[in-house]
Amino acid sequence: DKKLKELKNLREQLSHLVTCCKGNERPECPIIDELSAKT
Repeated sequence: DKKLKELKNLREQLSHLVTCCKGNERPECPIIDELSAKT
């Protein structure tokens, strides 16, 4: 149950980050920035 909850939380976070992504050639990427901040 704990792992499932963690995976659902990760899915929600990634879904939010995808909406922040412009999908263009800009050098900054909110998805990579967020993931690298967590390590």
